[in-house]
Amino acid sequence: MAGRSLSFSRAEFAAAWNDPQLTRAEIAERFGMSELHTWRVAKRFGLPPRKIGPRLKRVPDAFIRAAWLAGVSAGEICEAAGIVPDTLYARLEPLGLSRRGPGARPKMTLAEFRAVLLRARLGRAAREEQAALLNAEMVDGRQDARWHRRAA
Repeated sequence: MAGRSLSFSRAEFAAAWNDPQLTRAEIAERFGMSELHTWRVAKRFGLPPRKIGPRLKRVPDAFIRAAWLAGVSAGEICEAAGIVPDTLYARLEPLGLSRRGPGARPKMTLAEFRAVLLRARLGRAAREEQAALLNAEMVDGRQDARWHRRAA
């Protein structure tokens, strides 16, 4: 930066630097400089350092536990969670789950696991809606007759 004038204000740069939606590469492109130079400019302006790399998504332990117990392969769980196998295995122990033995074969694919979850959610929603309709007495006569036969 020595000897060169900046074609942007400190406020413009600080706003971009503090925007978590922008990567360092996007900031560099916006201001016409390299990623390394963005770090130098930020340091000169007294801005806090940024983390490099993509933001990791936090996958709920409940998903990992359910998928592992259902027999989904470690590779598919890792791919869906955006983590490496070492991270998966490290998260299994606190969940009270053990590693599978060598040569263990998956019982189902991730797509099949998600289909099972969706089927369960849809079934639960249908039962709740049916109960609400019965409670509001908004069902037709055939439904009422079925309930009377059970009681008899």
